[in-house]
Amino acid sequence: MATALATTAAPVQFDFQNNNVEVMTLDTLRRTHKENDIFGKPVKGIYHYEVIERMAGICKKYNLNYEVEEIFAAQNKNKAQPGVVVLPQVEQEFGALAVEAHIHDDPYQKLGDRRADHHAGRGIPPGRHTGCDRAVR
Repeated sequence: MATALATTAAPVQFDFQNNNVEVMTLDTLRRTHKENDIFGKPVKGIYHYEVIERMAGICKKYNLNYEVEEIFAAQNKNKAQPGVVVLPQVEQEFGALAVEAHIHDDPYQKLGDRRADHHAGRGIPPGRHTGCDRAVR
């Protein structure tokens, strides 16, 4: 069974002032700020990186070939529902623009099914969202 994860240099900072899109590794996504509810549990019951890990686990369990080509976050500049929020109190601890100070509302991953080229490159948002409208972009 062949598997692969995106391999890019793990960034220390994100600069959404100059870049609308930031590409990251799964390890970098794990380092971003965890979005919890008032009880300290993940919003919607799961963190973004856990969705990718669960999908990989399902593929391994059923001996499916899969590939995470790219994980990225986009800053949409919408003040009501921004794609990325920087937490100043966390920046004080980790430094200006630190990866750890960012909350990503919708990081996306490009997934590829190595068996069929027509599946490759679809961007699928993490499973925090429900409904078919969020299933495939």
